[in-house]
Amino acid sequence: MIDSYEAVHLLRRHTRLQPVLNSAGTPCNGLSGYCDVFSRCRGADPDTPLSLIKQCFEKGDCISLFVEFLSVHLCTTHGLSYIAAMFLFKISLS
Repeated sequence: MIDSYEAVHLLRRHTRLQPVLNSAGTPCNGLSGYCDVFSRCRGADPDTPLSLIKQCFEKGDCISLFVEFLSVHLCTTHGLSYIAAMFLFKISLS
């Protein structure tokens, strides 16, 4: 399969028209990648934070992991919630 970089060079070689280059961040390759600053199509990373959260909810592991985290770090979560409540109370009085 020919990528956008090779297509630009083939177009320049066989025509006198200047090709329209995609700007950085433009979807390419059937929406499975994005153009970089050199007009090369780079594949999209499947392990982005949002996709990892989506996978966690699809498997059903998130709730059990969250409950386990709370049980291990109970004192820390109580302390942080107390500090957050005091901070919000202070802001509301201002």
